[in-house]
Amino acid sequence: MKKYLNFILLIITISASAQKGNHLVIRGDVSKLKDHIEEVVLFYSNNNHSKDSCLVKDGKYMFEVEIAKPSVGILTFRTQKGKDLSFEIAEKLRYRLYLQPGEMTVTSRDSVSNTTVTGSKWNADFQEYQQRQKKIAELLAAYQASMTKQKAAGDTVKAAKLEANFQKYYDSLRIKNAVDFALSHRNSPIALDALASGGGYPFNGEQIKPAFESLSPSIQNSEDGKRLKEKIGNSLRIGIGKMAPDFVQPDTAGVAVSLSSFRGKYVLVDFWANWCVFCRGESPHMIKAFEKYKDRGFAILSVSVDKKEDRDKWLKAIRDDGTGRWAQVADLKGNDNTAARLYAVSGYPTSYLVDPDGKIIAMNLRGEELINKLGELLDH
Repeated sequence: MKKYLNFILLIITISASAQKGNHLVIRGDVSKLKDHIEEVVLFYSNNNHSKDSCLVKDGKYMFEVEIAKPSVGILTFRTQKGKDLSFEIAEKLRYRLYLQPGEMTVTSRDSVSNTTVTGSKWNADFQEYQQRQKKIAELLAAYQASMTKQKAAGDTVKAAKLEANFQKYYDSLRIKNAVDFALSHRNSPIALDALASGGGYPFNGEQIKPAFESLSPSIQNSEDGKRLKEKIGNSLRIGIGKMAPDFVQPDTAGVAVSLSSFRGKYVLVDFWANWCVFCRGESPHMIKAFEKYKDRGFAILSVSVDKKEDRDKWLKAIRDDGTGRWAQVADLKGNDNTAARLYAVSGYPTSYLVDPDGKIIAMNLRGEELINKLGELLDH
């Protein structure tokens, strides 16, 4: 909703909200930016993903929002041609910051990247971590450039090897970055964000645990600290050769479905969401595998991490993709999905192939990898 400032109402609103511990006021200045900014959009967390927008007047803007807890937010600066911008240019008009209750001042100078924030105790730590992330992005870009170079030179073997090792390389950079940051910021809540988001794909609790345990007791025992401790513990119980934890969730008709009900079959436990482009890109491969092996001891149990308010989008995605032919379940708690937490899921899609005895035998099979693996197991 567009916001037009009224000084008297503003004072009343701030006074009325002063007793609330989660009230945030952001005062921004974009008057010195080279780009003429017409509107600013704030993405933030308030027990779900929320956003608000504000028109810019005389180079100034302001937000008043309620945030559930200190968390990462994104300011998106929109120009008159905002809808026509390429991804690269649009990304340069986004600024990530750490939101805390109270008042914050955000001042952008000649570019969005040259922005300073005051009033957020932990924003300096957050921006330091962002700079570390940018260095990782540069290393990944160089790695991808090497793959492209090998392909152009006709060295398909080396290019394929680089591509196969990409995720491993990416995870090694992310985990080292998160651990190093946490070890040097033991009293900062940003260390928790770093460890939770930088723990690899799948989440590597074994490497994250020592860094987590080095954090100050107050950080470890915070709400987010307890959540990360749970994730680390769950991840240590997940892996190839380990038993897949059982869970029960309702299907599209509300009927309870358990993983254990698939015992005696190979079952792919697939975590996805309607908004996940990569998840839905896997659907044709999963359909191919399902149709070929469904009568030979193979099943799929798809677990959606969609939210309650997105139930219709979840059902539509199933219809549109033709994936209603196998079990589809969701507790509609979003990223708080109990099964996703049990499996320490850190990104989507995430999948586990479970054998007839309930043991995990493969993880994150993509594209033709799934049908090839099933061929090894069932073509005899």
